[in-house]
Order: sequence, then C-alpha cells, then structure tokens
Amino acid sequence: MRRLFAPALLVAGVSLCLAWGCSRQEREYPQTAREGFMASCMEAAREKLDEDNGAKGKNPEEQALAYCECSLRKVMVRIPYDEFAKFDKAIRSGSPIDPDTAQKLQATVTECQGQAVKGR
Repeated sequence: MRRLFAPALLVAGVSLCLAWGCSRQEREYPQTAREGFMASCMEAAREKLDEDNGAKGKNPEEQALAYCECSLRKVMVRIPYDEFAKFDKAIRSGSPIDPDTAQKLQATVTECQGQAVKGR
C-alpha cells in the first residue's frame, strides 16, 4: 500500500458529495454522506489492494476497512464539510484545487495508509 490510495479517497469524496449534495455549509457530515464515503472508499481500496496484492500477511478486506474508517474519521475532523464540498466540486470540474485542502487530504491518506498496513 503506497501513496496510491489517494485516488480512493478522492473517489470516496466525490461519492460523498454526490450522495448528499454539495450545498450544505456545516462541519458535520451526515450519515448518508458517511455511508457513501465508506462505500466508494471500500470499492476503490479493494481494487487497489487487488492490484498490489495487499500487504503481506494481512487480510485485504480488513486493510481496506481500516484505511477507509481512518480516512473518514480524519477527513471529518480536519476538513469542514463546506471546504470539502468546494474541493470536490473543483476536482469534478477540473478547476484548480485549494492547496491547503489537498495537503490535508494527502496527510490523511498517508497516515491512514500506515495505520492500515500496521493494523488497527
């Protein structure tokens, strides 16, 4: 599991925004958004783990779940929903992305990759 989970997080983010809409201007992520994030993240993480054959000796499904749960928790803490929605909109439209938000997401990905490989 290298830095290749970044696309999984971004795919999950797009799903989160699509599942709940991008106009909400509050920090709290609703249940439907969290469920959408997890579903997209798990799908992308499973695909990536299949390509990489997972970490040696680790259950790929457990790795994907650990990564996605970690990512969701950290994204919700670090990025207010309105900021996340703007970032997501920029990604989908091909517009320039906010570098501060991108850095927060990259830090989340990196931390969560390490935790998923080590185990919860």
